Amino acid sequence: MYNIMVVENDIKLRQRIKAILELKLPFVSVIEASDAKQTLKRIKQHHPEFILVDIRLAKENGLILAEKIKKEHPNIIITINSNCDTPEYQAEAKKVGADYFLSKKTNTIQDLLKLMQSIHSGSNRHFLNQNFSDIDNCEKR
Repeated sequence: MYNIMVVENDIKLRQRIKAILELKLPFVSVIEASDAKQTLKRIKQHHPEFILVDIRLAKENGLILAEKIKKEHPNIIITINSNCDTPEYQAEAKKVGADYFLSKKTNTIQDLLKLMQSIHSGSNRHFLNQNFSDIDNCEKR
């Protein structure tokens, strides 16, 4: 089983992402978290290989959380998933060690599924790209 954590403060969106991932990707187990404190606790309990993090979380910014995770668990793949898809946020995501950046405005659940399948198969690891629509066409950073 491939453990994925979805960190999103919007419960409906978080549950929808979880349901789709589990339905479409039979090799995944999805752990949910709504904030930084819960995320750090669940990382220790479930040891996820991949974490999808929203930037806007209660109490702590998702970018700060991503940086903390990368410092303690450098092998966890982190994808920022946010409406805040300005070049400044993308640059900050790269700076804190995020592996991928998905825009809630322009990327679809299909993009996330392609990303997960690509990572699970071992290809296209570690790129940062705001508006990709085809995982195979993304450049590595």
